[in-house]
Amino acid sequence: MGIKIKKEIEKNKIETQKELLEIRSGINNNLLQNSSVIYNCMNMPDKAVKDMEIEYNNKEKNDEDIDVDEESILCFKIRQKVEILLKQIAQKNNIYLMKYSIIQLLKLLNSKEIIPNKLYNVLIEILIICNKAIHGESISENHSEFIKNTYAKVLQELEKINNV
Repeated sequence: MGIKIKKEIEKNKIETQKELLEIRSGINNNLLQNSSVIYNCMNMPDKAVKDMEIEYNNKEKNDEDIDVDEESILCFKIRQKVEILLKQIAQKNNIYLMKYSIIQLLKLLNSKEIIPNKLYNVLIEILIICNKAIHGESISENHSEFIKNTYAKVLQELEKINNV
């Protein structure tokens, strides 16, 4: 009887953590969406882009003029790799991608038990932290260490799921 109650408590604890992470993720996504205008459009034709480049090209400037901290660059790389892997996993499981944000896709993969709960929880946290860093918010030392100490294993687990 005691073991059964313990298992039920653990199950409820995991579900509660999952729901809290989803709420937090939703709040962060809403804040990002409300803080800027997002255009949903197709890329311009190559000629129009080339014309724009000619008008705004400044050959004296280069990417050294763009000052981006190493943590933000790492977060971008991690987030991009996670998104690529999640999309590959979704495609292998016949999930249509166009209508899902990365968080929605992760939730869907978790709900279909393709991404296990533990990995889901870590990924949500990584994505929240990385999104903050990528969008110019500062992240704490603890969050930075969390990212640096967990991303390799998380990517390894996603690769394993992708290669099944």
